[in-house]
Order: sequence, then C-alpha cells, then structure tokens
Amino acid sequence: MLNNSNKFSFIIADDDADDQMLIQEAVKSIDINIECTSVFNGSQLLDLLLRNGAYMYNQCIPDAIILDLNMPVLDGLGALKQIKRNPELREIPVFILYSLRKDDYSTQCRSLGVAGLYAKPHTAEELKNIFREIYRICGGNSQYINYGQTY
Repeated sequence: MLNNSNKFSFIIADDDADDQMLIQEAVKSIDINIECTSVFNGSQLLDLLLRNGAYMYNQCIPDAIILDLNMPVLDGLGALKQIKRNPELREIPVFILYSLRKDDYSTQCRSLGVAGLYAKPHTAEELKNIFREIYRICGGNSQYINYGQTY
C-alpha cells in the first residue's frame, strides 16, 4: 500500500454526486475498512494529491484513484497526464470509469499507464464486481472481501 494508514484508501474523481455515492457504497460493501475521498474534477484531485489550497493538511497518498474522464474544470485525461508526469504520484494506480465510447480514449489512457478501464456499469452488482477486481489488483486483503449478495 502506498498510504501510511491501516486502511486501504481510494480517491474518487467524478463530477456526478450520485455516481460518487454509488461508488462509495460499492466500495464499502467490499470492505468496511476502505476509506473513500471524493472530489468533483481533475483540478480538485490534483490539489488533494499535491496538498494545495483547502487540501494542504491532507497527509495520505491513496492506494488507488478512480477517475471519470468527462469532468468540468480539468477533465480526467488532463488530470491523468499530470499524475503520470509527477514522480511523487505516477505510481498510484489509476482506474478509469467511463461513460463515453471506450474507443475515444482507450489507447491514450493505456499509453499513459492506467491500471484499468471500465465502462460505468448499469447495476450495483456490476459496480461491486469492478471494485472487487480493483481492490485485488491494488493488493487489498482478499480475505475481507464481501462476496455475499446482500448489501
């Protein structure tokens, strides 16, 4: 894990508050000890990661970033480029959740080193399955993953 906490941590960058809530619920259903922090655009994400402005007291580097591509101010692709150029941030696994056509960004995202590209799912169960996979990829403790169907 990259962070210095005992909890596995994600940052969710998505401009849709409903999507943020659904993602947080899916993540928490997998493991209650996962911390989720949310921001609404790429600029806020970079400020959080670099401890700028309102985020100057943030001390934790996340274990993973969940990034929407289509956001205002600074879109996901712009944020991804800046993350991967920064030596302090480039090792953080970034996972893309997209609602656009995959062909539009797939090659560029992969060339920048994303850890995974996922279409935004249509059901809560599909979203949970995506996060189970992300959690395993990032080295989460699989003995705590909730595989049950009741959430």
